[in-house]
Amino acid sequence: MSPLRAPASLRLRSTVAWLGAGFVSAILAIGLAWLWHTHRLTLEAAERKAATMAILLAEHTARSFDVVDRALAAAADGYQRTGVASGPTGDALTERLRRIRDGSPVLLGLAIVNAQGEAVASLVGDALSGFDATGRDYFEAQRQAGAGLYIGPPGVSRVTGQWILTVSRRITGPDGAFGGIAFAAVDPSYFTGLYRSIDPGSSRTVALLRTDGRLLARDPRPPPEGNEAGDGERRIMAYASVPGLPLVVAVGLGSDDALALWHGDAPAVAVPMVLLALLAAGLGALAVSQADRVERQGLELAAARARSDAANRALARANATLRAGNAEMNAFTTLVSHDLRAPLASARGFAGELRIAVDAVRPVVAELLADRPEQARHRALAALDAEIPEALDYIETSLEKMDGRVSAILKLARVGRLELSPAPVNTGYLVRELGRSIAYQLSRGGGEMTVGDLPVVISDRTALEEIFANLLDNAVKYLVPGRPGRIAVTAERDGRTVVFRISDNGCGISPENRERIFGLFQRGGEADRPGDGIGLAYTRALARRLGGDIDCTSEPGEGSVFTVTVVEPADPA
Repeated sequence: MSPLRAPASLRLRSTVAWLGAGFVSAILAIGLAWLWHTHRLTLEAAERKAATMAILLAEHTARSFDVVDRALAAAADGYQRTGVASGPTGDALTERLRRIRDGSPVLLGLAIVNAQGEAVASLVGDALSGFDATGRDYFEAQRQAGAGLYIGPPGVSRVTGQWILTVSRRITGPDGAFGGIAFAAVDPSYFTGLYRSIDPGSSRTVALLRTDGRLLARDPRPPPEGNEAGDGERRIMAYASVPGLPLVVAVGLGSDDALALWHGDAPAVAVPMVLLALLAAGLGALAVSQADRVERQGLELAAARARSDAANRALARANATLRAGNAEMNAFTTLVSHDLRAPLASARGFAGELRIAVDAVRPVVAELLADRPEQARHRALAALDAEIPEALDYIETSLEKMDGRVSAILKLARVGRLELSPAPVNTGYLVRELGRSIAYQLSRGGGEMTVGDLPVVISDRTALEEIFANLLDNAVKYLVPGRPGRIAVTAERDGRTVVFRISDNGCGISPENRERIFGLFQRGGEADRPGDGIGLAYTRALARRLGGDIDCTSEPGEGSVFTVTVVEPADPA
C-alpha cells in the first residue's frame, strides 16, 4: 500500500467506525427511551386508575355513612319526641330502633344514651344493663364539643364480642343543652365487602382511615401484628377524602401487577433492539473490514468471483443431493412395488413348481426304493408325501403374508400422496348405506345399528367412506358372541370441526392396547378375528390427511367408542 493512500484508507475506516458507533448508540438510545416512556405511561395509567378508584370509593363511603347519619337522626328524633327528661321510653323506642337498623345493611346495632351516659334504649336488651358511656371517646366528643357525626376507632364490642365501628351523633335538649347521644355499631366488613365488589383484584389494597391515621377497615385484612394500612409490598398509592367526613380512602395497586404488561412487552422490544444494535455493530465492523480492502479491489473482485463460483457449486451439489434423494425415494417405491414383489411372485411360482415336481418324482422314487429296506423306503416316501408339501405350504403362506404386508405398506404410503377432492358429503346417508353391508351379520345375532342426526360436511367422500367402513367392520367383527350387538353413530359440530363417535358394546380393548391398535400390523387382544392389522393405522392416516384424527376409549367387556375428528377446509375451492 502506498504511503500517500494509507491516510485516506485510515480516515475511511475511522469514518465508518464512528458512523457505526453512532448508529448503534442511536438504536440503543431509542430503545431505552421507548422503554422509559412506556414505563412512565404505564405507571401514570395505574396512578390514574388508583386515583379514580379512590374517588369512587370515597363517594361510596360518604353515601354509606350518610345512611348511618340519617339512621342516627331518625333514632334521635324518636327519642326527642318522648322528651329528653322523661327517662326510658320503653318498647316503642326499641321497636323504632329495630326498624331503623333492619332498613340498613351497614348497621349492627343502635342505642340511645342519655346525658348521664346511661343506655335509654338499645337493640341488645338487658345486655346494656348498668352500661356507662362516660369516659368513652364517642360520648365525650359529643358532650364536650358536639362533634357532629363522630366516627370512632374500631374495637371489639363488650356486648357482642364482634369488631365494630362506633358512630355517634349528639342529641340536643329543648334548651340547647347536651341531652345524650344516638349511637350506632357499624360492621367494618360492610366496607371491605363494598371495596372488594368494586375491584376484586388480588394485589390491590383499599383502606379506610380517619384523618388522624387510625385504620377503620382494610381489604385485604392487615397483618395480625399491626394496624397499619400497608403491609410492606410496593404499591402505587392514591388517596381521596370522604366528602363531609374526617375520613380518607387509600387505594394501593401492586406495582408488579401494574407493570406486568410492560414487563411482558419490554423484552419483545428490547431484544429486537439489541439484536438490531448487534447487527449494526457487525455491519459496521464488516464495513471497517471492507475499508481495508479498498486498495485491493482487483483481488476482492477475484475473491468475490471465486466465492460466487463456490456458491454456485454448493448450490449445484445441493440440487444434486436433492435430486438424488428424490431418486432414492422413487427407487424405494419401485423396489417395493416391483423389485421386491417380483421375487415374491417368483418364489410362489417356484414353490408351485416344486410341488408339481414332487408329485412327478414320487412314483419314480417309490419304484427305485422298492428293493430297499422298509424303514428307509418309508422315510423317503414320508418326506415326499408329508414333509416337503408341509414345508411348501409354509413357504407359500409366508410369501402370501409378506406380499400382503408389502401391499399394506404401499397402501399406507399412498395416503400422503392422496389427492383430496373436498365436496359436500351427506354423512348420514353415507353411514346408512355402509350399514347395509353389516346388517345381515348384526341381524343374525339380534343386533342393530342406530344412526343419529349426522351433518353434511365438506370433505373427501372416498376417504370418509373408507374411514367409516373400516370402523363399522371392526365394530361388527369384535361383537361378543351371544350378546345382541348395539352399534351407534353420532356426531356434533363445532365450527369447521365435526366429531363423529362410533360406539359398540363389543368385547372392548384393554388400556395398554388402546394406542397400540393404531400401529402398523398391530391388533388388540388375541388374533382370533380375520384381518391384516393395518385397518386402524390406515384409517388414522386418512383422518389425519383430512386434518383430523382418531382416538379410542374403551372398557374391556363393555365396548368401545372410536372418536373421529374431521376438519373442513377453510377454503373448499
